[in-house]
Amino acid sequence: MRILYVTHGYPPARVGGVEIHAEQLARALAKDHDVGVLYPTMDDALDPFTWRAKDVDGVEHFEARVERDGIRFENVYWNAKIDAMFERLVNEWKPDVVHVHSLVFLSFGIFDVTRRRGLPTVMNLHDFFSVCPLGQRIRKDLDLCETVDRERCARCLRPDWRVAWERPLAERPVALARAAAYRVFKSPSVARLERQDERMRATLRAVDVVIAPSEFQRRQFVDYGLDPERMRTVAIGVERDDLRVVAERVASETAESAAKVRGLRFGYLGSVMPTKGAHVLLEAFRGIDRPGSTLDIHGEAAPFHGDDSYGRNLAERIRETPGATLHGRYDTSQLAGILDRMDVLVVPSIWYETFCITIREGFLANVPVIASRLGPMAEAIEDGETGLSFRAGDATDLRDAMRRLVDDPTLRRRLALSPKGVVSVDDNAAVYGEIYAGLVEGAPPRVGSDGADAN
Repeated sequence: MRILYVTHGYPPARVGGVEIHAEQLARALAKDHDVGVLYPTMDDALDPFTWRAKDVDGVEHFEARVERDGIRFENVYWNAKIDAMFERLVNEWKPDVVHVHSLVFLSFGIFDVTRRRGLPTVMNLHDFFSVCPLGQRIRKDLDLCETVDRERCARCLRPDWRVAWERPLAERPVALARAAAYRVFKSPSVARLERQDERMRATLRAVDVVIAPSEFQRRQFVDYGLDPERMRTVAIGVERDDLRVVAERVASETAESAAKVRGLRFGYLGSVMPTKGAHVLLEAFRGIDRPGSTLDIHGEAAPFHGDDSYGRNLAERIRETPGATLHGRYDTSQLAGILDRMDVLVVPSIWYETFCITIREGFLANVPVIASRLGPMAEAIEDGETGLSFRAGDATDLRDAMRRLVDDPTLRRRLALSPKGVVSVDDNAAVYGEIYAGLVEGAPPRVGSDGADAN
């Protein structure tokens, strides 16, 4: 088969959970199939809406230069020039099946092309972008959107004049002008959002198979109006051979040596941005009152909808906190070493996530995990058996969980060594290969779950 992946980014230019998942799947499937990957690039050496092809480890890369066309709200999701470029690529490469991982920076009109051409299509719901322009179903003030309420969305998507006004004096006129243009052209009304919903539902309903990485995510999109008969839950495969050494080291630790530890090394992995909740973890640590305990936060500060103050404020608070260290950006090749220096991994996200690869990386390394009891994170952890959970955003509840692991080495060791059943990339590739083959042969999509309830 010839399988064409479409995604918003790809390593090494962009490195994140979706990008790594797409890369690992593409390489696994390339052992038996022809695999190509289309993703955007900002390289000015390319003309807009053209691509550069290159072979990397048996996978054909199509790096495409794309640009946003216009400032209307609809341009966030639809771009006719990207659709035309995609159709030219389809004509040239002739895939048997198209698998979309993410259309951020791209265009949902790609599905119009596949439908018109009779190309079987698969889509992963790696985020909430198709229903939330901010992507995470959480407001800029960090109030979680438990339901999709378009009146609330319309208020959320209006520009905040204060952000523009707080820019340096020399930048303020331009910032205010942009905010005004955004409010006129791009800030959507309730009616506009509802029209967008109708168009988006029609588009997604035409996809042959829609993949959710968790049962929580699947239920959210069934509620949104997708056909459950076209949906499957497939847990994301996580492959990290380098974490076996860490897992073996933890497993060889004796109960006696674990009991001698007075404090613990708590750690955080991931982007340093408000929705990931590093501030909740820091607040919990500041009052832990367990001598010898430390906190290491690994990750690069990222702007949150244009506001980059979060990383600076967190760094200042960390400098004022004895035992806490902000290490900054890390490369995936450093992950094993980082986890080897942790006694406990904390995942304090305050948005739903959609799967959470970080939890599985902790599982593979036999590092006990504490995570927010929210969405797919709650699915991943059986509290007290495979990890500990706490009320999302509640620093006091998190602090209590952290203290439990300091004070109870037996619990800590049991959580580290409990079986979790992380799905492998090869398992993922086998499932997707079956889905693609069924679509190409014209078989109806099978509804079901593939490793979704494997922690």
